[in-house]
Amino acid sequence: MPRSSRTALVATLTCAAWLVTTTLAVRLLTSVRVQDLAALSGFRRLDRRDSSEALRAAASVGDPLPYVLLVIGLALVLLAMARGHGRVALTIAALLCVTTVGAEALKLALNQGSLHARSFPSGHATAAFTLAICAVLATPRRFRPVAVGLGALFAVGVSYVVIALGWHSPSDVLAGFLLAATLTGVALTALLLLEERREREAPAPDTGAWTPFGVGAGVVLGGAALALASLSGVPSDVLAATVAALIAALALTLLLVFGRLAG
Repeated sequence: MPRSSRTALVATLTCAAWLVTTTLAVRLLTSVRVQDLAALSGFRRLDRRDSSEALRAAASVGDPLPYVLLVIGLALVLLAMARGHGRVALTIAALLCVTTVGAEALKLALNQGSLHARSFPSGHATAAFTLAICAVLATPRRFRPVAVGLGALFAVGVSYVVIALGWHSPSDVLAGFLLAATLTGVALTALLLLEERREREAPAPDTGAWTPFGVGAGVVLGGAALALASLSGVPSDVLAATVAALIAALALTLLLVFGRLAG
């Protein structure tokens, strides 16, 4: 298998492995659920009377309702088609549907969550991160760093808000990001394989020497999050700030890796 699709597959499997790890940790480890809720209580201090309405308005941007995905997603599909990337446009359209359905299906199948049953994974976080990563895929390469930065701000901002409102715990958000990234990785791996079969004699796209390091960084971040979750006696404010940093770092890492893999 050529290097580009192999790297995409490794990234996909890494995300899938951490999604499974997060799921099992929340289901099986009481200490993880306790620390998850402790971090949530730190975020909840942001939900004050004077900020509650603003937080709810911000959260609605990531609401996984069909009309939100259709309006924003259609713009991304049209952008990809305008650039002459029909397969990317189809991939974006598919991801917007599959990730939302996948999140809802997992909620029903797992019936779990630190906060309440069927809160895991967060549909808002899944939708917001899917929109962010689709924007990265649709953006021309020279503007992609800007798309990565803005996409990370969007996905992380929506995720912070739904935690602050008490709709989801941090583990719900992390699972939503990992689910969207896993499904995106599957789509990118398939696209790269199709391109490589069509152009067997052409050199494989250079995915950048830092891509494996980006995957490695994701593994380290996941391990740090799991280790943190097992600690006790950490003040909720400190725990919330640390978890907030991990959420932001994970979002940025995933967008950088898959943005680079998109070519």
